[in-house]
Amino acid sequence: MASIQQDIIQIVRQQAQLEHDPDPSANLISEAGIDSLMALRILASIEKNFDVRIPDDQLVNMTSVENIAQFIEKSRKA
Repeated sequence: MASIQQDIIQIVRQQAQLEHDPDPSANLISEAGIDSLMALRILASIEKNFDVRIPDDQLVNMTSVENIAQFIEKSRKA
């Protein structure tokens, strides 16, 4: 799962133009300063990169790199 987290971090850094890697457990919106529109763009990039679909009802749970990585892991096992 570490490589998934690293890939997600790179996507977040690129899309949000962050200078530093976000803490994997940090809330990306409140702690990393990413607004809701940017969060949707990041999630769209993650869906494309990992070839997964994040259902609308799960978007509210995608608040940290860890949450997103866990979702991707579960999706790959399903």
